[in-house]
Amino acid sequence: MTKQTKRVRRNSPERVARTARRTPSRVTGVAEFEWSLPAGFTSDGARMATLREVLDPTIPTRSMPQLSEDHRFDLVAKRVELRPTDFSLEIPLHGKIGKARAIAEIRSRTKIGMHLAEIEEMIMKQCITQSRRTR
Repeated sequence: MTKQTKRVRRNSPERVARTARRTPSRVTGVAEFEWSLPAGFTSDGARMATLREVLDPTIPTRSMPQLSEDHRFDLVAKRVELRPTDFSLEIPLHGKIGKARAIAEIRSRTKIGMHLAEIEEMIMKQCITQSRRTR
């Protein structure tokens, strides 16, 4: 049995109520858990700043291009650490890499760790540009 959806007129009260319930992830296209993951450092470098803080113009932060290599790898390792426990990646010629190994590879800065860091940095950049585009 298929579920049929009711067609709603463009400016009907029902449609207005539906759009009012939209969460930031629906509006920006950025996953909900990404908002709480670190995406930079505070301007003094004392602590990591979440994506929400990086995008807030009232909070002074340093983003990826402004960070030292040590800070970049710490940031990426923390992001992987905060992922769900079933986090894993399939890498050709290396097999399945779990969360613990991914963190170890990033912290020891091996070739695999460098690639994982690069992937995570691209994810952060995409989240930042996507959320700025919708504002």
